[in-house]
Amino acid sequence: MTMAKEEGEPVFECKRCGHCCHGVATVSLSQDEQEGIARFLGITMDELFERYLVRKGSRVEMQVRDGHCIFYGEDGLCQIHPVKPFHCRRWPLHPSILNDENAWLAIKADCPGFRKDASYREVVRLVRSKIDQLDTIEKTKKLVNITCPFDLLYERYLERVLEEGLNLEIGLNGTILDTYSCQDFQRVQDALAQKGIRVSIHGPFTDLPLGSCHKATRMATKDVLIKAMDVATIFNSATMVIHSGFDPKHHGDDHEDWGKRAIQTLDELLEHARKATPPIMLLLENTFEPGPDLHRQIFSRFPLDAIGFCFDLAHQRVFSSTTMDVWLSAVGERLMELHLHDNHGKEDEHLAVGAGVLDFDALFSWIKRHKKTPILTIEAHEEAEVMPAIVAVGKLITRYGIMTRDPNIGTHHSGPESVYP
Repeated sequence: MTMAKEEGEPVFECKRCGHCCHGVATVSLSQDEQEGIARFLGITMDELFERYLVRKGSRVEMQVRDGHCIFYGEDGLCQIHPVKPFHCRRWPLHPSILNDENAWLAIKADCPGFRKDASYREVVRLVRSKIDQLDTIEKTKKLVNITCPFDLLYERYLERVLEEGLNLEIGLNGTILDTYSCQDFQRVQDALAQKGIRVSIHGPFTDLPLGSCHKATRMATKDVLIKAMDVATIFNSATMVIHSGFDPKHHGDDHEDWGKRAIQTLDELLEHARKATPPIMLLLENTFEPGPDLHRQIFSRFPLDAIGFCFDLAHQRVFSSTTMDVWLSAVGERLMELHLHDNHGKEDEHLAVGAGVLDFDALFSWIKRHKKTPILTIEAHEEAEVMPAIVAVGKLITRYGIMTRDPNIGTHHSGPESVYP
């Protein structure tokens, strides 16, 4: 963790010295934190208490061994870092510093991470900034979804998602539908539902052209997407993002006939979507299309409550030859979801919002003016960029007073919605 001042050396930079892990006591743990550690270690709660925790009256703490927290490793690092308690994550930027300079002096005396000449005023400003950031993260986590392919969720990230309480857009691309069973999907959904985590679905898209000139390819595309919709019902998602599969490099620039065939495929898909429980609204995302003409052609054949639009500003910047305003003027009426990631205007980098050159202020300003309530999905692909993206999107939500939509309870109508208080 590095907290920089405006110029020069940072006010605080963690030295990984382990001083905060030493002492005669450790921090108190909430029930959720206890359960999270048990899941992370793959043991029962009884085993966790027997081997690692201690009760002190109404408090539950981690045991102390040889003068340090039992989870302090020989390498000087926390052995449960992905699920470390909130009090550990926050230290040494403790709120007590705000009202008591002596508290900071006591903390500074034991922590070499503070710059030697850091002033109390600088440290107070830093602590307030950290508190505001944590507050923004907690609020925003309730309002956005984080994209995660199912295979990574299943094999690697489920415990982290449960611990952080992150809502998800689960991706089903690639070999996922052929690799995992309905029981695998249900097992994950049961764990997510127990924590109140909502889920939307991003359908598979590789090698799935809705308007292929080959009937067999269109039928195969339809069958794969129907299978994906069946998985969406397991996760109680009332939406599923899809791609058209159109690529001008392969399909040319005359997409009218291609669009007619795509409409036929979608007509059959929507019949299945309407019968699903809950009914599923397909959301057509912009990817390689040079402009909104294909989307407009498709949308013109279906009612508003049948198929919606998922707008990806990053895709528009890299792949489209038309502007954001052209896209939104043409098909913004159907806008139901935003995919939020950044780039430098040349490649589809999937960076955290704010890490590239895209004008998200213009996008959110449009959303506010047109009173849209989209699902907001963060698509930063690197794990380290997820929290910075949450902070950046949270600031945009606050700045523009954007309301968001719950994908689990029907995007076919105007509610339910939520917004910052």
